[in-house]
Amino acid sequence: AMEKQSGKPADGAASISAQGVSGIKYLFILQLASRGFTFILNTIVAAHVETAVYGVANIQMQLLLNLILFLSREAFRRACMRSSLSSAQEIQKSVNVSWLSVPWGFLLSVLISWGFLWLSNTEELSVPGYMTSMWLIGLASAIEMLSEPAYILTQNLMLYRVRVSVEASAVLIRCICVYVCVTIFKMSLYAFALSQVAFALTILLGYYGYFFLYGTKASEKIKSFSQLFPALVSGVDSTLLGMVRTFLVQSLEKLVLQEGEKIVLRGVASLVNQGVFGVVNGLGSLVTRILFQPIEEGAYPMFNKLLHNQDEKAAKKKDDDRVSADEMSRIQEARSILVRLLRILTLLGLIIVSFGPNYSFVLLSLLYPKYSTTEAPAVLGWYCLYILLMGINGITEAFAHASADAKQLKRLNYIMIAQSVVFIGAAIILISALETVGMIFANCINMTIRIATSVWWINTYYHQRGVAASISLGEILPHKIVSGILAVSFVVTYVSSNFFCSFAVCAQEHGFSLQQQLMHISVGGALGLASLAACYLFEKELIVALIGRRRA
Repeated sequence: AMEKQSGKPADGAASISAQGVSGIKYLFILQLASRGFTFILNTIVAAHVETAVYGVANIQMQLLLNLILFLSREAFRRACMRSSLSSAQEIQKSVNVSWLSVPWGFLLSVLISWGFLWLSNTEELSVPGYMTSMWLIGLASAIEMLSEPAYILTQNLMLYRVRVSVEASAVLIRCICVYVCVTIFKMSLYAFALSQVAFALTILLGYYGYFFLYGTKASEKIKSFSQLFPALVSGVDSTLLGMVRTFLVQSLEKLVLQEGEKIVLRGVASLVNQGVFGVVNGLGSLVTRILFQPIEEGAYPMFNKLLHNQDEKAAKKKDDDRVSADEMSRIQEARSILVRLLRILTLLGLIIVSFGPNYSFVLLSLLYPKYSTTEAPAVLGWYCLYILLMGINGITEAFAHASADAKQLKRLNYIMIAQSVVFIGAAIILISALETVGMIFANCINMTIRIATSVWWINTYYHQRGVAASISLGEILPHKIVSGILAVSFVVTYVSSNFFCSFAVCAQEHGFSLQQQLMHISVGGALGLASLAACYLFEKELIVALIGRRRA
């Protein structure tokens, strides 16, 4: 049963941050459950379908789904997260704006699905059920868009438990549907498309079902279930509409940054290299989605609540540069949370960098043996560095976008256009020279530029408000002893990897013995325990602070 949660806007900085950190915990649980279900499902189902069908389901279908949903809802989500919850009328205005995403999503579902099929090649069209399945994905996207107003309201009220319950249930139903349709009914490609429709229906019924049953308990400002639907009498918030337009342009640019690598790979890389990148990206994305995505998704609304409340007040004080004690408290609280989250993400990323590259071959040998003798181990090793940079970029960009006003968001849009051009240019050059590893290098360059831009933006934001709060490297790096142990771990595991199961030896002997594998894993296990012990001893204050903030 879903627990009753308070939907009252947080009046103090501590209350908002406590809700936000608690939300990160629930989003982490959601990602862990959903990615765990999906990983197990993919492992089982891969043995029951042809390679072509599996490729279409995990690449073509996901690409189509992401194109439709991202362009349909990203701008509305970002804008409506800035809506005020001060009264029932303000909530209704936000709901009215969020409903505009539904017809927009319907239109994009048709246009993008049609365009996707029109651009499909002969090989793709020859897969049985390809066209029908793609149209079903478009239908599933349209159904899921119907739930968007309820989702946005859930996020605004910080009802994270509701989201976890609904989305985890939807993922479970999708996994069961795929398994049954593939293994029992032998439906091949149709199984993946129908399971996505089932997922969308569960999302739709879950969110509206919650507000139908518990809506008035979720917030004192929700008087009836009908408030989730458009009310022309209340009108719309023109400021939010302006934000939607701004974020829509930004979403197009973010889409280029997110999907640009696939476009470049398709145009420059061979099919073998595309396959290698797909395997590596699938493994690496498990880490980013389980560990980093919940933190970013929980931090963005938290920063919005902390920073925009004081920004709205500050805008009224054109001739007064001073800020009140409450506003200063919010500014400092936001910075404190940002620094601690960056420190956590940096620590997690450095642990991955210390151990990941030297165990990439072992992991691929266990999960995808045929890829272990390709360049995949080297690509996965460099991908570990990319994971570190993605974690830092996610939280710094969340703060930058949450703190910017409409005019500043336009400036960020121009910056993102320049970043997109640099990324695509670097990717084309580096892939041509270094093949798949070049794509990882291009991504790392792109992330480094984006991090630098966001940090500059954050420091400027605080400087303009009279707060000397530039973020220093020392604040986000782990304790020196922790960093030292991680550095030693990397060197020792590198030597262990070359001694017990170097790539050259393993390729020549067509594998490595169980004894070699266990010895190398034992070395990493011992150093891993030492690293965790060091984190507990020297980063305990950070962990306790985060736990205490959640319980506040």
